[in-house]
Amino acid sequence: MEHKKTQSTDIIEDYAEDVKKIEEEADKLIKEAMSQKDEMVTRARSDAAANYSKKEKKIESAKDEKVKKEKERIQKNYSEKLKDEEKELGSYEKRCAKNMDKAVGLVLKKLEEKVGEL
Repeated sequence: MEHKKTQSTDIIEDYAEDVKKIEEEADKLIKEAMSQKDEMVTRARSDAAANYSKKEKKIESAKDEKVKKEKERIQKNYSEKLKDEEKELGSYEKRCAKNMDKAVGLVLKKLEEKVGEL
């Protein structure tokens, strides 16, 4: 009977040792998995930050290009308007000069008439 107890005890101890080894191996696998997870999360955060930075630079560059093109368009439009206004101003100056000649002629004529009346 004692032989059976010893044999049963040995089997239980073997099972207990097997369970302990399995638990240790499971703990080791869990620690490795957690370590890999942490590495992956760190790498993902780093990649996300790098991608964000690249996108931000790309957006900033696109914005700068749009602003530059808009400034060029505005400057071109301004130059064209200025040129048109200068042409119109030249036209007004010619008309004013013509009217001034007529006005001076009229004033002189009126003055001569007044002088002639004296």
